[in-house]
Amino acid sequence: MKRLTTYCFLLLAGVNVFFARYLAFAMPKCESAIRMIFEGKPILFQEASAFLYPWWPWIGVVVCVVGAILSMLGKPKDSVLGH
Repeated sequence: MKRLTTYCFLLLAGVNVFFARYLAFAMPKCESAIRMIFEGKPILFQEASAFLYPWWPWIGVVVCVVGAILSMLGKPKDSVLGH
C-alpha cells in the first residue's frame, strides 16, 4: 500500500506539471476570453494575477512531491498492513 501511495503522489505531480505547462501557453487566449465575458468591468487584482501568471499549479506539484517523499520515508505500522 505504501508503494501505491507513492505512485499516486508522483502521478498527481506529473499531471500538475503538465497542467502548469499547458496554462503557460493557454493564458493569453483565456485572458482575451475573460475580457470579452466581463465586457470591460474591473476584476480583482488577485483574479487577474491568477489568470496572467499561472503559479498556482506549481503549489500542487510541490505538495505532491513532498507527499511522495514522506510516503517513501514513512514506515507503515504492522496493524495497518494486517488489514
